[in-house]
Parts: sequence; C-alpha cells; structure tokens
Amino acid sequence: MKNDLYSKLIALLDKHHAKYRLIDHVPEGRTEIVSPMRGNKLSQAAKCMVLTVNLGKKEIKYVLGVVPGDKQIDFNAIKTLLHASYVSFTPQELTEKLAQSVVGTVLPFSFSPELELIVDPSLLTNEEIFFNAARLDRSMALLAKDYVSIVKPRLADIAKSSGMQKEIIFGDTALANLRHSCAHLLAAAILDLYPKALPTLGPSIENGFYYDFDNLKISDTDLPAIEDKMHELVKAWKGFEKIDVELSDVEKRFAKNVYKIEMATQYKEAGLTLYKSGEFTDLCRGGHCEHPDQELKYFKLMSIAGAYWRGDEKNKMLTRIYGTCWPSQKELDNYLNMLEEAKKRDHRKLGKDLDLYSTNMLTGQGLILWHPKLAIVRNIVEDYWRKEHYKRGYQLVFTPHIASMDMFVKSRHLSKYINSMFPVMLHEFIEGESAPDYQTEELLKPMNCPNHIQIYNDHPRSYRELPMRIGELGTVYRYERAGVLHGMTRVRGFTQDDSHIFCAPEQVIDEVCGVLKLMKDVYALFGFSSYQVYISTRPEKYLGTLEMWDFAEESLKKAAVSEGFDYKIDEGEGVFYGPKIDLKVKDSIGREWQLGTVQFDFNQPANAETTEDDIDDFWKLKTFKHKFKTRENLAIYLKKLGRGFNVTYIDKDGKEKQCVMVHRVVFGSMERFFGILIEHYGGAFPVWLAPVQVSVLPISEKHLEYATKVTDSLKLVNIRCELDSRSESLGAKIRDAEMQKVPYILVTGDKEAQAQSVSVRTRGKKESEVLTLEEFKNQILDAIMNRK
Repeated sequence: MKNDLYSKLIALLDKHHAKYRLIDHVPEGRTEIVSPMRGNKLSQAAKCMVLTVNLGKKEIKYVLGVVPGDKQIDFNAIKTLLHASYVSFTPQELTEKLAQSVVGTVLPFSFSPELELIVDPSLLTNEEIFFNAARLDRSMALLAKDYVSIVKPRLADIAKSSGMQKEIIFGDTALANLRHSCAHLLAAAILDLYPKALPTLGPSIENGFYYDFDNLKISDTDLPAIEDKMHELVKAWKGFEKIDVELSDVEKRFAKNVYKIEMATQYKEAGLTLYKSGEFTDLCRGGHCEHPDQELKYFKLMSIAGAYWRGDEKNKMLTRIYGTCWPSQKELDNYLNMLEEAKKRDHRKLGKDLDLYSTNMLTGQGLILWHPKLAIVRNIVEDYWRKEHYKRGYQLVFTPHIASMDMFVKSRHLSKYINSMFPVMLHEFIEGESAPDYQTEELLKPMNCPNHIQIYNDHPRSYRELPMRIGELGTVYRYERAGVLHGMTRVRGFTQDDSHIFCAPEQVIDEVCGVLKLMKDVYALFGFSSYQVYISTRPEKYLGTLEMWDFAEESLKKAAVSEGFDYKIDEGEGVFYGPKIDLKVKDSIGREWQLGTVQFDFNQPANAETTEDDIDDFWKLKTFKHKFKTRENLAIYLKKLGRGFNVTYIDKDGKEKQCVMVHRVVFGSMERFFGILIEHYGGAFPVWLAPVQVSVLPISEKHLEYATKVTDSLKLVNIRCELDSRSESLGAKIRDAEMQKVPYILVTGDKEAQAQSVSVRTRGKKESEVLTLEEFKNQILDAIMNRK
C-alpha cells in the first residue's frame, strides 16, 4: 500500500467523522483505530466497506479495507484519489459476501489503481499475509496459499449468485476468459440459428462454460449444427469491443429480453457495459480472450439440461447448453478422452455388466442390493477394516437402526437436519394391536454418534480410560431427493465406517495424527496415491466459544503438518458444531473424490439449556406443531431435555472435565466408497479383492475331470474360483471371462492334465504361461497375502 494513498484516505474518512478500521500488514501490528461496533456474532461485528471502482478502460474492481460506522464518504474525492471514473458502495448482498471471504474478518487490501479484485497481487508473493480480524480486534497471520484457497470459492459463489458472466478466480484467468468468450460465441450461434431464443447469462465454469436460454427447444442432435455455426461465425471475430451504456440503453437494445433488463437493473450502480464481437453484442462485465478468431478453435458442445433462472425453482425453467473449450486440440482431446474413459468406468454400467449390485423400486429408491460378488468384496474390506481398527486401539460396537426421537432432539440433529431425515414415527399413527405398547416415538437413525455417546456415558469415565475410540460399521438412513440419487454414490441408506474418539484436550493432536496415519495407509492400499487435505473453519453460525474453535482449528492444522499434508483452508465451511478435515483422493483417471473426514464436535459433548432460538427452530417444524399443539407445550418438553449429553471424564485431580469429541470416517460410506472403487479400478479389482480370482476353462468336455480337480484344489486354499463347464467354444469362454475382468484364466487340456499344470492367462497380458498347479497356487496366494 502506498503511504500517500493511505494517509489521504484516512484524511478523507476523518473529514466526515466516519468510524473505520484499518489493516496493518506487519506481524506485530496493532489496530490503529478500532470501531466500537464489535461482538461475537457477525451481525454484531463491524461491517466492511466495499467500494465499486471503475478504473476507466480497466475492469470494475472491488476495494475492501475499512469498516465504516456510517456512509459519510466523499465518493468524488476517492474517485479523484484513485483516478477512477466511477466510485460507489456495492449492493448490500455483495458487500456482505465479500466481507465474509475470510469469515468475519477484513481482508488484506490495496488502494492503488493497479489493484486486482480484493487482494493486491504483490501480497501473494509473501509466504504469510497479515490481516485484522474484525471479531477479535487483533492482527492475525494466514499463509498466502491458504488465503487464495479461502477467497477463490467465495468469489466464485458471488459470481454465480449474482449472474456475473466473468468467473472470478485466482487461477488461470486466461483460460476462464477463453471459456467465457466461447459462451458468447455459443449465444451468437444460437441467435443466428434460432432468432426467437432469449439469451440470459453464460459464465465460464470448471472445465468449460454454459449459456442459459429461454424460448429455445433443441435436443442433443442439434449440437453438431450449432458447433458448425460457431466455427463459421468466429472467423469474423477480431476482438471484443467494450461499450459503456446506461440502463436506458440496455432497456432499448434488449426490449424483448426481460432477463437482460433484470440484470442491468440490479447492477446499474456498478456501471453497465456491452461487449461486441462480429455482429453479436451482449450485456457483460468483461473477461475475454484478445483474439477470438485465432484462439476460439478448440471447443465442443457437451450436453443440454434444464436450469431454473438464477437457480431458483420458483423461476422459469431455461435451456442450458454445456460446452468445453481449451487452448489446444491436444488439451481438448485429453479432456474428451478422460470423459470417455469415465463413461466406460461408470459404476452403474459396470455394476450391471459384472453383476455387482442393483436397485429396485419395490425395495425403494436409493437403497442398494449387494449381489453375491460385490458382497464378497465388501466382506473382505470390512474384515481388513476391523483388523486395522483393533490393531490401533479402537473398540468396535453395534447400535440399533432406530432410535428415540428424544435423542435426536437433545443432540439438535432433528431441527438442523430435518430435511435429510426420514419422518418421526408418531404414536397416534401406529396401527394394530401392538399400538398401546409403543412408549417412545422413534425414527430411523441418520447418524451413529449419539448412540456412541450413550455407550461412553453408561458410567463415569476416568482420565485413565482416555482416549476412548469407539468404532462401528453402522447403517444409517438419510433422505435424498429422487433427482440427485446416483447409483451407489448418492443413496438413502448406507453404512458408515463411523468412529468417535473421546479424549482430553492435550491428547487431541496425537489422536488426529493417528487418524491421518490410518487414512494414508488405507488409501495407499487401494491405490489412491494422490490426495488433498482441506481444513474447514468456523461458519457464520456456530456453537461453542471462539477459544474452542481456535483450539480445534489449530489442532487440525498442527496434525496435518505433522503428517506431512499440504493442506488448504476451506474458510467458513465447517459444520455449526465444529471444524473439520476432509481428505479428497484422486482416482486412476485424475478425478477428485472426498473420502475421509475428521470432525470436531462442540455441541453433543456439552450440556446446555434450551434457548428461545432452539424453541423457535423446533416450532417451525410441522411434526412438533402437530404433536405439542402450542409453543408453550413444546418449550416445556425442550427445556426438560436440554441440549447436549454432558460427555465428561474425571481428571487426575478428581475434577470433572468435558471431553473433546472427534468424529471420523475413513471410507465415508461403504456404498459410496465401492461406487468410487469400481470406477477407480474400472471393474478390474486387484487379485486380493476380485470377486472371482480364477476362472478354470476346460478345452472340451473330456478335460472336465482335470479342470474340476484344479478348481477343487484351489478352493481348498480359499481361492475364489469358478469352473466354466459350459459346452461353449474355448474362445467364447475366454471372452466371457475377460469381460468379467477375472484376474487369472486357467486353460486345461491334454498337456496340462498329463503334466499336472495349467496354462495361465493373466489379465492385461497377451501371452500365456504354463505353470505347475503348485507354482500357480504359490503365485496367487502370495498376491492375496500381500494384497496385490
């Protein structure tokens, strides 16, 4: 920050008696002037001032850095100071989102005309960035790489929710601009082919772009013709001409397009611009490639979908066209090849082809039927899981599939996650002769943690019993909308490899390190060698104290560093009851999947009285209005139960202390993990996991006797083996075994029977080899024992 700009800005603010907070970028910095507005809740904290600055030919920028107590700001003076053509406050909603890029804090900033979005790029060259925390009234440090990982998703969310056509990112801006330019080209082609269509907005997104249209009915078969038109039009696109306009100009040009007028009306205070290329002009904030006729060559339209305007299901359904665009043909081909490979690996297709699992409407949507072959693999994985957990000091338990409604009221899961829980079984709806026997209203459990707490709380615990690690392969049920159900990876009933660690505060880092070690070992075994750690921090609405959150977040960071993880911060994305670590692995074709989670919990271990907010939360729910009739009756019930389970231990001085509770999963859910695993392996499970490890194929019926002997010999040593005794040709049998992705195919004929050998065809190899039966046994048993 330039000192002259700094001092001049202070003078401008002081001139109008504005209350503000300024940032100091040194480690030992102090807040020079502190606004009296502060508090633990974001609504009580001082607000950040966000200015919209139009720097003439440059893009509109957002300047964030002071916290005003009023709006007595001399915009003209700031405009002159910053050499800007336009300065104003941003709309309130955008201001709040920008102000929460680091939740509840003021971000690093610069007031030079060269500023980029919020952060001065030169600050990112430092290892650490120092900023003032609005809630804490003190300077804090943050690694620059973490700052980027925090702000990027926040800005992307702003861009998405506000309909901005430019993707705001810290990454490859040139690639985002290229894709956004391709969205313009798509809209131009659509209007050329379908003049009555109404373009709305078209941003760049990860791996491509989309554009939404009203009054457009097309199918996938129309996409090639649209692509051809795009290639035709782009030849005349020499650049993008920027045109500054007023709202009245937009209303005149887009008189028949209510969507463009709506967006222009919303953002008129920030200044409106059109961008023209060829004969096509669009309302746009900018962000394009410089030479579209040369750069926009390597694109493909991918699919058509329905999308509500602004993502709101109350609005009209539009036609969305997705596309991808890359700087070179090679990059486009690589991406398309990856998508093609992903189609081949789709676990839904392989699940059917390999007879692994199915779903059935009579069973119920989102409920998986594990067929014998995949059930074998699951048993192997679960046995491995149990052995690893016993070895690492876990105590494994079983808990019921249903539970008292009271337990999930006390844990507050019922009010927070009601939309994801199956309905409470109220007594008055119970029919039959057994109805009078029902004493407790129950529901299907959506998680295992409250039951694990009941096991811990069965009797008083001493510090000598800590840490106590309780684990379970527990089946839970959560409601997912029918439209998002997806094979095994998005279901309504699933088994979590759920564990909960109860420990003293001084044991936390070691326990989290132990979990991370376990995750590394497990993922390596299944071939996931590349993964990324994300640490999710305090959201706007949270339970517990700032001290508890700071302790938990620091513990997660220290544990991640201790285990050698290069973590990223996912700012404000922690659950209301605590921060967490998520591990996302990359599969064999480079896609990222979230598996493991380590989650602190400040809610359930506590013991708190019911608040008026709690009562309001439950009173909004139809179930509780129906059951209790009045808010007063509900209040009596909730106050009697309270909140949390008072999870404590007796320390060495005989004092009762609250436990630290850590949730963790390694696989996540068995259903989702196996869906990912099927795609990761492409259905070709390694030998130790393969449902069928060996397929024995007699050349003809006269060789069946020896083939049977081979099969029985392998089964005696627990090798999963199938004999194909069909009267099919050998070639047909081999093709079928290969289609089933069996690791080893053993062919038996006269020579093999005479030599007590087998002809071995190994999956992935073209050539066969002849081994004695004993040699083959030793080979496969070694692969199984070493989990190859």
